[in-house]
Amino acid sequence: MLMVFCMLSVLRIGRKYCTARVGEDVTLSCMRWNKLKQTTLFWIRLVAGNFPEVLGGTFSFDSDRVTKTRGITAKQEPGKFVLHITKTKLSDTAVYYCIKVEQLRMTFLNGTFLRITEMAQNILLSLLSTVLAICLIVIAFLIYTIKTKTPSHCDGIYTSFSCFAV
Repeated sequence: MLMVFCMLSVLRIGRKYCTARVGEDVTLSCMRWNKLKQTTLFWIRLVAGNFPEVLGGTFSFDSDRVTKTRGITAKQEPGKFVLHITKTKLSDTAVYYCIKVEQLRMTFLNGTFLRITEMAQNILLSLLSTVLAICLIVIAFLIYTIKTKTPSHCDGIYTSFSCFAV
């Protein structure tokens, strides 16, 4: 099973771009400081044309709470709050934010643009790469053939009739 990890250092506010294929597992991560009191963390998802969706939340202190919704799990791990998406679908393409809420203050800690691609795009890329490699081999063969058919006494341009000095 393939798994893509999209990790972020949240010592600074940042954005990250992550690409995965349909069917892969993706894990997004956000730092969690368990010394903060009355602080909660949330994962939200923003999809163009839809309302923001809260995917899960946790406390800053250690907790066994796990939120599961349609193949998405939000839970604590040591020092971080993770969002695990299993068997991604094209509809999982979105911007994911980890948000810290302290009393009435909300802070966006990080954001990840997750793009899910179909296998067909990867197969097309492989096919184009193979065609390019074959073209390069043919060009190299033609250059070799031209060089070996040029008479050794000719120092210039060779035609089938004679040599011309360059």
